[in-house]
Amino acid sequence: MKKTINKYIALFMVNIFIFIALVVMMIVFSSKAKAQVVYDGPRQYRVTAYKAGDNKINSRSNVAKVAPPITLYVPNVFTPNNDGLNDRFGVSGQNIKEFEITILNKWGEIVYHSYDVHETWDGNFHGRVVANSVYIYQITAKGYDGEEINKTGNVTLTM
Repeated sequence: MKKTINKYIALFMVNIFIFIALVVMMIVFSSKAKAQVVYDGPRQYRVTAYKAGDNKINSRSNVAKVAPPITLYVPNVFTPNNDGLNDRFGVSGQNIKEFEITILNKWGEIVYHSYDVHETWDGNFHGRVVANSVYIYQITAKGYDGEEINKTGNVTLTM
């Protein structure tokens, strides 16, 4: 049984390698391959082989579903002084299915909270810009692959 499973895993890896090689060849040998594609979420692949000079399908692999890993980037400083540079604090990343962020001041008071990874904090709390200080963030993010990231850190707000 274990040998059969290993055989299927090896076959799956070969099929993925072939697919990647085909994509690379298409990009390398195509003069029109200039588009950048960014995927968010799981992807499905299937490799189909044709005999040279014949359009009939010779072999087709099983569908392989691949969920890329979650990535997260959290800056450590921002300056909400309306100069157009780093005026908002936000998290960026890829393959994020679920997200939550909480930002607290030095007294443990919640000054910002969101479930939207695309939403950013402008440094305001109750309609007023908060003081220059270090703020604590707590982030929970879950990827399409099921991986969960729990991250706690700090961000410095300075004018």
